[in-house]
Amino acid sequence: MLKKNKGFTLIEIIVTVIIIGILVTIAIPNYVRSAERARSAQAVETLKNMRTAAINYYTENDTWTGVDRDTLATEAGANFDDNTDWTYTASGTDSTVTLTANRQRGHWAGRSITLDQDENWSDPSSGYPWDDAGAF
Repeated sequence: MLKKNKGFTLIEIIVTVIIIGILVTIAIPNYVRSAERARSAQAVETLKNMRTAAINYYTENDTWTGVDRDTLATEAGANFDDNTDWTYTASGTDSTVTLTANRQRGHWAGRSITLDQDENWSDPSSGYPWDDAGAF
């Protein structure tokens, strides 16, 4: 009488491992991209809040001169140090203000997002997942 095997063959195990490997190869880059998109969205929102505070500053003082990160934090009632993924800077002259978020860690460490008073964003070809309007 023939005995039935109750286990998996080596071929079945190898095929399963290969399929799992393919799925992981596809899933990990998508996860990293999604996580970076979320971190970038947080930086974009912070820059928008900084821009609003800078416009309020300009309305009160009729100049961009004197705008810096701490002034905008006070104006907005915000803490720009609560995000360790990004550091924020602001600088103003008589005619312009430039707001910058610099990526501190992760795959895009060293890159930055900039926004000015006219809502012009940094070059989208820098590799971040947004278009030229700052939208995702």
